[in-house]
Amino acid sequence: MKIIRYSFFVFVAWLSLSGCTDSQTQTAIVIKNCTGSYLRFEDNDFKICNPEIIESYQRGEGITVKIRYNDQCSYDFECYLHFPFEGWVEILEIE
Repeated sequence: MKIIRYSFFVFVAWLSLSGCTDSQTQTAIVIKNCTGSYLRFEDNDFKICNPEIIESYQRGEGITVKIRYNDQCSYDFECYLHFPFEGWVEILEIE
């Protein structure tokens, strides 16, 4: 009976800790225009909160990134082009 309790405790602890991570590694396409820099995952675009990290990458280039989704980030818009996007991401690492 103790083994079952211990296994259950370990499982619940692992499940709790695995849900705490808020970063993901994904492959994306770099999108750049006068409104900012974005990452495209499938058909969804996400504005990059720290675009300086991808300055050396060209528009349309595929990259694998570790990201964190954000509720919002501060940014300056450069033009009045309407470019819809799903949300904001911060690039933590480029692989």
